[in-house]
Amino acid sequence: MKDIKETVRSLYFDDESTEGGIKKKGNYIIIIFGKEEDLGKEIEIKEEITVGRSLNTDLTTSDPLMSRRHFKLTPEDENIFIEDLGSLNGTFVNQQIIDGKRALKSGDIIIAGRTVFKFEIRTEIESLFHKYLYNAATSDRMTNLFNKYYFISQLKKQISYAKRYGKTFSLLMIDIDDFKKVNDTYGHQIGDEALKFVAFKIMSSIRENDIAARYGGEEFSIILPETDSHNAFLVAKRIRKAIASEVLDLESNQIKVTVSIGVATFPEDADDWKSLIKKADERLYKAKEAGKNIVISKEDENVY
Repeated sequence: MKDIKETVRSLYFDDESTEGGIKKKGNYIIIIFGKEEDLGKEIEIKEEITVGRSLNTDLTTSDPLMSRRHFKLTPEDENIFIEDLGSLNGTFVNQQIIDGKRALKSGDIIIAGRTVFKFEIRTEIESLFHKYLYNAATSDRMTNLFNKYYFISQLKKQISYAKRYGKTFSLLMIDIDDFKKVNDTYGHQIGDEALKFVAFKIMSSIRENDIAARYGGEEFSIILPETDSHNAFLVAKRIRKAIASEVLDLESNQIKVTVSIGVATFPEDADDWKSLIKKADERLYKAKEAGKNIVISKEDENVY
């Protein structure tokens, strides 16, 4: 077995490319001030990236004062250059408006609209620390899914994107059936394991670009981008079946967990995020009233 010092050295040191003896990780831009839902967002600059309000940019903000494509960052000859993309309000580096291309140095402050970015050259351990902070702010520790705050911010962006480009997407609201009975009968530790099990089955049943969150308590939510009501119904059925088909063996207890699911689709069911959640919730509780372990995507149809 490797000595701990040897292990640390192999992880963080590189004889071929070092900076102060510690392996260089790369070039990053991070949002340090702006809309709450944007704080902590970052991206590594390995190739040309664009930054702006459009969801088609590489780093997207919610700042209404930023242009849809505000500025770009380009790696050239071991440097990172910034260039404004004809934005309405301009791009500033260290309080000076830029005209043409400008090379950045680590620690430079970039301002676009009301959003403040920082350009950093980081070592690997610094990058891991930043990722930890961002994950802690956006994730649910129990299930490793996104948390409600992050989920709402992404739902708002999906609404904006879908309206602008005439897209459709769907929302699933999921609730564990009789979860209080599980806690009361087996204890909260078993209940926690049931939550983790449901989260795992959800993540195993959706695509990489779908957004799953623990909405609160025993309730979960999923955004399915560019997914109509029929296909969202099929995804919900797959999740319901994956959860119901397995019996959990926890501390010598055989536990069967089921969920009820409500499905709502933009724009046919609602045209704003609050109404979309409300519609999915209404169908979720209809599924509960209909006997639980059921998916409902439309009134009087698509019941499974």
